[in-house]
Amino acid sequence: MSVTTELKFENGVRIPAGVFEADTDPNKYGGVNDPRMGTLEFRESCKTCKGDGKNCPGHFGHIELARPVFHIGFFYEIAQVLDCVCYKCSKLRLHKDDPALRSAMRGRSQNRLRQVQGVCKKMKECNPVLKNETGDQILSDVDVGCHHQQPKYSIEKKKLRITAKFSGDDDEDQGPRDEIFTAERVYDIFKNISEEDAKIMGFNQKYARPEWMILRALPVPPPHVRPSVIGGSGRCEDDLTHKIINIITTNNKMTDAIERGDLEHKRLELDELMQYHVATLFDNEINGLPPSTQKSGRPLKTIRQRLKGKEGRVRGNLMGKRVDFSARSVITPDPNLALDQVGVPRTIALNLTFPERVTRLNINKMHALVANGPRVHPGANFVRRPDGSQINLKHVEEPENVRLDVGYVVERHIVDDDIVLFNRQPSLHKMSIMGHRVKVLPYVCVLVRAYEFESANCITCSWNNTRIYTQMHTRMHAQTHARTQVLHIPIEPLGDVTVQC
Repeated sequence: MSVTTELKFENGVRIPAGVFEADTDPNKYGGVNDPRMGTLEFRESCKTCKGDGKNCPGHFGHIELARPVFHIGFFYEIAQVLDCVCYKCSKLRLHKDDPALRSAMRGRSQNRLRQVQGVCKKMKECNPVLKNETGDQILSDVDVGCHHQQPKYSIEKKKLRITAKFSGDDDEDQGPRDEIFTAERVYDIFKNISEEDAKIMGFNQKYARPEWMILRALPVPPPHVRPSVIGGSGRCEDDLTHKIINIITTNNKMTDAIERGDLEHKRLELDELMQYHVATLFDNEINGLPPSTQKSGRPLKTIRQRLKGKEGRVRGNLMGKRVDFSARSVITPDPNLALDQVGVPRTIALNLTFPERVTRLNINKMHALVANGPRVHPGANFVRRPDGSQINLKHVEEPENVRLDVGYVVERHIVDDDIVLFNRQPSLHKMSIMGHRVKVLPYVCVLVRAYEFESANCITCSWNNTRIYTQMHTRMHAQTHARTQVLHIPIEPLGDVTVQC
């Protein structure tokens, strides 16, 4: 494995060029925790950017594979390209001026590959000769292809390989046969495809080439993505690290097999093993393929499993992140509120704050809010100084003694007529999120179990999910009919006391 600098071998260990002999520890350089990829320790500095564990963003490394492998995400696209080109000369099976091919090119560029495959797959031999409607050749012999018989390709998903079935009508006199098209062979075919033919198949030469769907080098994420956990029983590595170790081990075996000149069937076995490890690194839930597991039998959580789903990186950490100065609750109509008002329970108002800067005009008002503290509404929760330091009023016994100056920021409780954004998911149109004036209501926030109100018009929730019931909107059933009742409980809030689901 390498990072960004040129590597060399020394005693079987890959060492970056120009590194001092004292730094050639095999446990440091060239491994999965190479210090040039970043550090998680605050007392150590990154060998690349010289930053510590807090400031270093991490740096990608890569593994140079001994033999190419298929990218599992492009398996079907690779088979489509093989159906379009000759396996001998890498030319399209049809001439670019052929009426059938020109008709396929009129469609949308997003579907170009599938459309070109539909007409090229019918050609049983490589013969890019332009013919008229009567079948007469109208181009010179310079444009004639290699005339080799083309096989039918099939994807063996369980073995992660592509098999070519030959009919036996070619000039090689080998008869009907099945050949395994390895990633190395497919790469040799794809790299000889001309730019013009690649453009016809829908590839943008600026961003993509057919051979780029074959992996010759594998990126390795930095330790920030796969941190190690040091516990009482020793060092516990991340699932991604375990997978990368398997890939490095298999790659070293493949390198040794090539240097020894082992038989081809042994190389194919290592090819299948390497293909399996690389495929399960991207996706460990491929249909028909056994998942890669720990010694305990637990399936590894690899890249796709970390990105997809509600708890994945996209929805769980990017789209579903926690938002400051916000709250979540069940809504219900209230005829006592104006159209531009939203009722906010006092217990929520004690936690929702607005950062207001102290000036000469409002310093007395800010003093009064700070003196009330975080448990009395209207009050304040925090005081921020211009130098960035912060005072948490929850830990101040006498908040009235906190000194304020012009330029300080007081995070005060929201009060009546504050403007807030009121959103109801799913946000399908512009009316889903609107600006409203706050009306603080003196009602207690109580979490109620859903089964206590059969057919309740509310959502089962927990305090950890910050989903609370402000006003109970229930349907209380009788034997013959049901009636809807909105319960307003005009009692003082109970502070942080809640009933948990």
